[in-house]
Amino acid sequence: MENIKQDAGEKIPLSEDEIKRLIDFCINSGTYSAYVLFLTIAIGTCLRCGELTDLTWGNIDMKNRTIRDS
Repeated sequence: MENIKQDAGEKIPLSEDEIKRLIDFCINSGTYSAYVLFLTIAIGTCLRCGELTDLTWGNIDMKNRTIRDS
């Protein structure tokens, strides 16, 4: 990928195409395939890394298909 310099405070969300390319790359990579679920949940919920790693099964409601951040 190209080196892109940004202001540290500027946040630019990934486009749908970039998300698809990132997930596809991880799926097809032996090294990063273990992170597909983590990335999918992170992108779908907008939770930060610390919030994601603090999730337990008690935070997940499979019936209503929701995740509650504690």
